[in-house]
Amino acid sequence: MDLRENEKKLEAAKEAAGGGELLVVETDIVGAEALGFRVPNLAEWKRYRAEASDPNPAVKSGAATPLVFSCCVFPTRQELERIVEAHPGIVETCIGELVEHAGAARAKKVRKL
Repeated sequence: MDLRENEKKLEAAKEAAGGGELLVVETDIVGAEALGFRVPNLAEWKRYRAEASDPNPAVKSGAATPLVFSCCVFPTRQELERIVEAHPGIVETCIGELVEHAGAARAKKVRKL
């Protein structure tokens, strides 16, 4: 898929998701050249943080996948499932960016007074 076609589909996905800020993660994986994510809502964020800090390693290790899937607006869920099945590490690539997109690493300046 060429860049212009991806951009058109991302714009359409952005509008369908309410028109808010859209995070685009670009990869060199065929079929996953551009993935679009909306900002997680508060309930999704709380669930992710609870699972990510769970002492059970099985719960903790699976925390990223539901957030990535719930926030992905492009490609379709079925396409994302296919991509993750073939390239499971893409979840780790996306979660880091998605966490920042949610505002977790956006401190402009930190200082003591």
